[in-house]
Amino acid sequence: MLKIVEVPTQLPDGWRASSDSRGVVIDAFDSEGLMQGSVTVSEQVRGFVLGVCDVRTPSGGSKYAGRGWKQQLYADAVAALQAVWARQAALQHPI
Repeated sequence: MLKIVEVPTQLPDGWRASSDSRGVVIDAFDSEGLMQGSVTVSEQVRGFVLGVCDVRTPSGGSKYAGRGWKQQLYADAVAALQAVWARQAALQHPI
């Protein structure tokens, strides 16, 4: 069962965050409610990965430290998912 959680950054309209054994999974939905992708965030590892999977410690350690690291981690995860979504949209509808 999904447990919807709050994250320390603003999610785009229609997106949701839920917790599971891997960490926090942020799911992106389009305006019609269709899932467009996910990103998994692990506060323990201080990292994220696109998709729904275990997050591994980044080589060289995490760049998320100091004041505000959680907010930056979640903001970067959301931005990474938005970038993939934008690239997909550009491929589907070239100019």
